[in-house]
Amino acid sequence: MTGDITQSGLIDLIDQQRSKLGYLSISALMALTRTGNVILDPFSTLISIHAGIGRDNIFYPAVRLDATSPEMLEIGSRNTFYGNTVIDAQTGLITIGNGNLFG
Repeated sequence: MTGDITQSGLIDLIDQQRSKLGYLSISALMALTRTGNVILDPFSTLISIHAGIGRDNIFYPAVRLDATSPEMLEIGSRNTFYGNTVIDAQTGLITIGNGNLFG
């Protein structure tokens, strides 16, 4: 493969890959920061489009939150997800309250 990919083209390619697997785009992920959430590495953090995310959570690098349908994964507020944490709500409902530490 020849030719350089522009910075915006690179983000588009990353977002396409995320979309194929049901994860939030980089911009949608960063939109979570508007409610006080902290995403320390948006390139390694994967959050399902179906996950409900509260306020003021902290997501360290390499966190993955999976859900196969809406309302299968609900995350409260003020939780901390340390690096390499995986929460998988593919076979049943997971509800996480407030102020928890994972990882």
